[in-house]
Amino acid sequence: ANLSNRLDNTLTSGGKVVAPTNAAGIQEATTTLSPVTQTFFVPERYSQGIVVTSLELFFATKDSELPVSVELRRLINGLPSAGTVITDTTVVKNPSAVNVPANPNFGIGSSTKFSFPPVYLAPGEYSFSVLSNCPNYTLFAGKLGETILGSTSIVSKEPYTGRLFKAQNTNQWLEETNTDLCFKINKAKFETGVKSFELQTAAIPRTEFDNIFLDTAQYN
Repeated sequence: ANLSNRLDNTLTSGGKVVAPTNAAGIQEATTTLSPVTQTFFVPERYSQGIVVTSLELFFATKDSELPVSVELRRLINGLPSAGTVITDTTVVKNPSAVNVPANPNFGIGSSTKFSFPPVYLAPGEYSFSVLSNCPNYTLFAGKLGETILGSTSIVSKEPYTGRLFKAQNTNQWLEETNTDLCFKINKAKFETGVKSFELQTAAIPRTEFDNIFLDTAQYN
């Protein structure tokens, strides 16, 4: 509820012309641009990591024609990667699929969900970037010391322990202190129990296995 102030004009992708509906074009642009990026943590309490299925963002305004995209990135030396995107996590949405409130000055409204194939993340810090080829997309954020929208209360503590980096037209990262985007990270929840299945390859004849160990760490 505290993450409700607007972060204006931070999604301009900048000086390089990009076709946002083309995922390859978006990724090419991010090798030279630093889009608005928020870091987040997979806590150590998830010692085996988590499987992330979607990201939810809260938009204040949107464009009438051009789309917006998100992507997950790893951190390199404590900063988001400028050109490496986690595989299959680039998701593009047209304006019709982006939710915004009727009046962004009174509340954050419904979120917009960006779903991607399940991706395994080990404990640690990661980031997501938001890109568009126009300045009309804005996001809700919380900033320490500012008034919460629709309330007289003040944001009295750090909204989140991650870090927010403002959009730049270079590959330099400019951190916005005491400010975090309003977002949700959704993880998969697996049912436990006994399951039976068959393993078979074309290179060997049918083989009976008494037991088998599956090491999920190799799929990160």
